[in-house]
Amino acid sequence: MIDEDIIIFDNFLTKSYHKELLNLSTSGFFKWGFVNNISYAEDKETLGYYGLGHNVFDANIQAWVSNHQELFKPFSYQVMDIANCEKVIRFRLDMTLYNKDNLIHDAHIDFPNQTNNVSCVYYVNETDGDTIIFNETNLKGNYTIKKRIPPKPNRLLMFKGKFAHTGCSPSKHNTRILINSNYN
Repeated sequence: MIDEDIIIFDNFLTKSYHKELLNLSTSGFFKWGFVNNISYAEDKETLGYYGLGHNVFDANIQAWVSNHQELFKPFSYQVMDIANCEKVIRFRLDMTLYNKDNLIHDAHIDFPNQTNNVSCVYYVNETDGDTIIFNETNLKGNYTIKKRIPPKPNRLLMFKGKFAHTGCSPSKHNTRILINSNYN
């Protein structure tokens, strides 16, 4: 488990590996599914908070479920080594869509009952729409910002999973594509 609350790695993957992830996730044959609310697993519908998702490792059944899992597994192994973790809890791709107001999504904790995990956000494409990590470790509101991280292609954001966090919709680009993964 990581010692620091937040760690950022620029140029996390090799250029060719990153390019392969970018090309796959932006290709016409990659299967994205509609998600009512990109911040919540229970698919709670909130106007404007929709997006697209692609599940690679399903948290509910603890299994790799994507046709592209062999491309993503090495990524997860590299993260586990750096984070000193032993297993993947969840691994998915998220695509947040353009919103002229740079919408800030609802704060959430990925696994509120398992806060001893590492959350990761890997930015795939050139975009805007910051990720915001809050100081709070509960979802009671009145959040204070611990750190605001702008997206950058091939940047990995790693943080302790106990912190409430959120993302923003892009207002200068059509999409914000990232890999959202958790480990313990």
